[in-house]
Amino acid sequence: MIKLAKFLLRASELLIRRVVIICIVFLGTSFEASSYATNGYLDLRYETFETPIELSGQWEFYWGRLINPGQFIRKGSITDFPALWSSQIIGKDTISSRGVATYRLKLLLPEQVSDYDLYVDDMYSAYKLFVDGRVVASNGTVGETKETSIPYRLPQVVQLRDVEGTTDLVLQISNFHHSKGGNASPILIAKTGYLSERHSQHIGLDFVLFCIMIAFALFYLVRLAVSSFDTSTFYFVLFLFAYSYRTIGTDLYHINEYIPDIPWLISMRMEYLSLFMAALAFGLFVKYLYPHLIVKNIITTFTVLCSVFLLCSFVLPAYYFTMTMKPFFVMMLLYIIYGFYIYMIAVVGDEPGSIFGMLSVATVFTIFVYKIFIYFQWLPHIYFISFSGHLLFLIFQSIQLFLLSKQRHMERASL
Repeated sequence: MIKLAKFLLRASELLIRRVVIICIVFLGTSFEASSYATNGYLDLRYETFETPIELSGQWEFYWGRLINPGQFIRKGSITDFPALWSSQIIGKDTISSRGVATYRLKLLLPEQVSDYDLYVDDMYSAYKLFVDGRVVASNGTVGETKETSIPYRLPQVVQLRDVEGTTDLVLQISNFHHSKGGNASPILIAKTGYLSERHSQHIGLDFVLFCIMIAFALFYLVRLAVSSFDTSTFYFVLFLFAYSYRTIGTDLYHINEYIPDIPWLISMRMEYLSLFMAALAFGLFVKYLYPHLIVKNIITTFTVLCSVFLLCSFVLPAYYFTMTMKPFFVMMLLYIIYGFYIYMIAVVGDEPGSIFGMLSVATVFTIFVYKIFIYFQWLPHIYFISFSGHLLFLIFQSIQLFLLSKQRHMERASL
C-alpha cells in the first residue's frame, strides 16, 4: 500500500508539472492582443485580427442618458472601458452603481470589406450594442428606471458582415438590480470564426466538467446506498451536486442559453446559493472526515457564516445579496488555509489518503485564488486552467476517499 501511494503521488506530481507547463503555454498564447482606444477612437487599420483584440481604452461616456445612434449632439466625457461605475469619476463625484449610461467608440478598421466576430460578455445588468446604427447584441431590456429595465446575463458571439473603414459602436447599459453597475470585461474582436470556435470550446469544457462531477456524485451516491452510510461521503456528494451547477450556471451561463425563460433573479439566486452550499458541504465533509483533528469552534463558526450567506441569498433582494461576494471570499480564503493545515496534521499523523487530500486542498486553494484574480479583473479567465484544476481536485479527492474507505473496511473486518 505504501508503494502504491508513493507511485500515485509521483504520478500526481508529474501530472501537476505537465499541467503547469501547459498552463504557462496557454498564458503565453491566450492573452488578447493589446490595443488602446484614445479619446474615443481605436485604430485597428493595420491589425491582422488573427488573435482577439480588446476594444479597451478611452470611450466616450454619457452618464445618466440612453442615447441612440444618430442622436449625439455633443461629445461626452472620456472614461476608461471596461470599468465598473463605482470606480469611475465624473467631474469630482464617483458615480453610482445604479443608473444608465451610453458609451461610444469610433473603430477604424481596414478599408477592404471583411467579416469579423465580436465577443460581448455579460454586463451589469442589461445592455444594447449598436454597430453602425444597427442592434447587433443585447441582454435583457435597457430602461431608464427599475420598472422598465429587465436584467439578464448571457455572453455571446456576434458576427459582423461586410464591414469596412470607420465603424461606430454605441453601447447602452442600465442597472437597477445588481450591486455592480457597468462593465467588467472588454468587448473582443477577431476574424470571423475565431471567437465563435473558442466560445464553443469553452462550452464543451464546461459540459464535460459538469458530466464528470455528476458522474462522480452518482457513483458515491450508489456506494452510500449499497454499503454502510458514511457521513463524510454524503457531504462530498452534496458538494459535487452543488458545485456542478456552477459549471453551467455561472461564467458563460449556459443554462440561460438553453432555458432562456429562467428569470434573472432566480438564476442569480441559484448562482450564489450553489457557491455557498458547496462551501458549506465541503466544510462539513472535512469535519466528518477528520473529526478528531478539527477545532469545533472554527468549524461551527464557518458553518454558521455559510448558513447566513445562504439565508441572505434566499430572502434579500439581488442588490443586497450580491454584496456578499467579497466578505465570502475573505472567509473562504481563511478557511481553505485552515483546511490545508488540517490535512497537514493528517499527513503527519499518517492518516489514510491524507497526502492526496492535502493535494486536493492545495488544488482548490490555487483555483480559488485564481478565481479571485478573475473576479477583480487581475487575470483573464483561461478555461483550460479551471478545467484542469477541477479535474485534479476530483482525482485527488477520490483517491483519498478510496484509501480511507478501504482502511475503514479493514478495521471493521478485523473487529
